[in-house]
Amino acid sequence: MARMREDYIHYSIRNYLRAQGWLLIAGQYPDGSDDELSALNITDPVVARDNSPDPRRHSQNKIVPDLVCSKNNVILIIEMKPSYSEIDERKLVDLLTERYEDMVASLQDFLSAKGIVLEKSIEEYTFVPCLAFSASSRYNKRQDFCYFRVHDLHTLEFEGNTSISI
Repeated sequence: MARMREDYIHYSIRNYLRAQGWLLIAGQYPDGSDDELSALNITDPVVARDNSPDPRRHSQNKIVPDLVCSKNNVILIIEMKPSYSEIDERKLVDLLTERYEDMVASLQDFLSAKGIVLEKSIEEYTFVPCLAFSASSRYNKRQDFCYFRVHDLHTLEFEGNTSISI
């Protein structure tokens, strides 16, 4: 099988989650192109202290998840690559620990600006880090993560965090 491309991973995951009743909140296809969703820019409040249009100032220490979606009591924060990425895993750990308050504040601002209304307040959701990659990838499974292993555009497997009803 040819190497899975990152845009295939995105396409497969989005279609699957949409079909399972997940609300796609924010996202960014590879190379920053996305005509369906807006990107959630999780900024550092120390750096982004004003409303300046200067993107260089606000891009320092910025995190942009590949996909954010919600269903029931869960918000998935998903990073996608053609193969497992330890860098993406560390990014999600950082986002849900050291940068958690930045993430919640940025998400609340994003929802308000886009007019997206969730069923509950953000504080009532469980945030779950999730990695998506080609099914042929090797990785060490973490109990606090979930994983989408993509075989092709229409076939994938979900594993991990059993508290999530996909």
